[in-house]
Amino acid sequence: MILTIPERLAMTRAGLRARSAVVVMSLTAGLAATAFSAAAYAEPFTTISSGQGHTCATRSGGAVECWGHDYVTNQQAPLPTPVPGIAGATAVATGFHFNCALLSNGAVACWGDDGYGQLGNGKTEDSAVPVNVLGISNATAISVGAFHACALLTGGAISCWGRNAHGALGNDSTADSSTPVAVSAISNATAISAGYKETCAVLATGGVDCWGSNYHGQLGNGTRLDSSTPVAAAGITKAAGVSVGGAQACAVLATGKLDCWGDNRLGELGVGRGRRK
Repeated sequence: MILTIPERLAMTRAGLRARSAVVVMSLTAGLAATAFSAAAYAEPFTTISSGQGHTCATRSGGAVECWGHDYVTNQQAPLPTPVPGIAGATAVATGFHFNCALLSNGAVACWGDDGYGQLGNGKTEDSAVPVNVLGISNATAISVGAFHACALLTGGAISCWGRNAHGALGNDSTADSSTPVAVSAISNATAISAGYKETCAVLATGGVDCWGSNYHGQLGNGTRLDSSTPVAAAGITKAAGVSVGGAQACAVLATGKLDCWGDNRLGELGVGRGRRK
């Protein structure tokens, strides 16, 4: 059949309309699928922590998702990926190559690198899935350093586990521990922060006690001697919170001011670049 030019144009327009309808249907289906996928993860994030090459966050329903480099599997996850076996998480803390989650029942679960016993389950075996920290059932807060972790317990005591070469566990020893050990002489802590090789705690009195490495003066007691038991940060009496970095620490005071101490070679203390304080 021979078609005239007007007839050919009409058929071409009809074909274009049909293809357009297919494209629209495909786009609609794709958007619906995307919306459905997003709905599956609609629970908002509640807490977040970034470690060495990776980040983890909790969702309001108690799940934990992480993304970035997985030390144990040596794989990368460019998008948030659920951590298996975690339910009821209220907080997450990330370290150099390991992570811990605080659970709603007061327990703590950790996963990742375990070279120094920092997973707290009595072993030194890396784990790609969470394992329960032994003996912790009443934790109210957690903090993870480079290779050690600490839990603040109901009542104000603190337990720590993992690497202890400079006394970062605070138990009057420098031996690593794959199970939690009690920090000496602290029973009234209200907050904790674990750093690279040191740890600090805010006390109910408003003071701050620190222990571990003190090479840069990061324990705040006016010396550069390591301490495997807590020592008072000099002059701090109204602390409301504390945060410990690689070799420096800062406390936020009830007055709204900040006090910092430790290494200042890169200006970490916020008082202008200089040496250690």
